[in-house]
Amino acid sequence: LVFVLSCILSLLSIDAHSEPAYTAQLWPLSDRLSQQTIYSVLQATDGTLWIATLAGIDRYNGVDFYEYRTNKMREGHIPSSQIFKIMETGTGEVYAATIDSGLLLFHESENRFEPVELHSNPNEHGSRLTAAYFSSAGDLWMGYESGDVVRYSPASGTVGSIRLNEGQQIT
Repeated sequence: LVFVLSCILSLLSIDAHSEPAYTAQLWPLSDRLSQQTIYSVLQATDGTLWIATLAGIDRYNGVDFYEYRTNKMREGHIPSSQIFKIMETGTGEVYAATIDSGLLLFHESENRFEPVELHSNPNEHGSRLTAAYFSSAGDLWMGYESGDVVRYSPASGTVGSIRLNEGQQIT
């Protein structure tokens, strides 16, 4: 028994003196963000860091920051600053889900975000987007305050929707 206890104590003393596996540190570039309130962060497969803030979206490629704002007219324009989620498809396309302007797709060649037309009437769901997730099959599922659930397939461009019972919503 004494032997077992001494072995356990020696193992504990080794762990107590070893370095932690993970450390946290302040990101030195955080002062370069356009706004400090962050809603969503995505590290894309190409290594680009996309950051949704209260002011819009910041993109960091490891060297430079690029800003996407509502007040820019061409390059760097974004139709809404109310971004709550940034997502990437399996093929590397970057989407931003907004509370008030629906779904936005980043166009690399123009360096800007554009709205994705999901229905003939942009106000068809009559409420704000509250949730957005890509499935493993590559479909984007979106939930609205109204209780509508929309499935969008970027590969085929097809859209389908269902309505939840009164009072239910996706968050």
